[in-house]
Amino acid sequence: MNRSIAVAVSGGVDSMVAAHLLKQETPEVFAIHFRTGFETEPSDRILRRIQSIGEQLGIPVHLIDLSADFKRQVVDYFATTYLSGETRIHAWSATPSSSSEPC
Repeated sequence: MNRSIAVAVSGGVDSMVAAHLLKQETPEVFAIHFRTGFETEPSDRILRRIQSIGEQLGIPVHLIDLSADFKRQVVDYFATTYLSGETRIHAWSATPSSSSEPC
């Protein structure tokens, strides 16, 4: 059975090389870039760069905009708990759940 492999990529050399190495092992590789809304470089420029590298490597690239969820479930959660005197670290799940609360 052929399975697709998703590789999360930042656009940097390390993640793109990882995608390239996986592509050599199996042709069913695609890249995913997550937008958090806190990037220092404009998203369209990052995506163009990643897509250009992906095209050269023969790897499709998909952009997933997590900016609203990331702000709510990570940034706002951290700020709220920090301001209330809590400094615990939580695991934030990228998988869909029945609750919008952090894991």
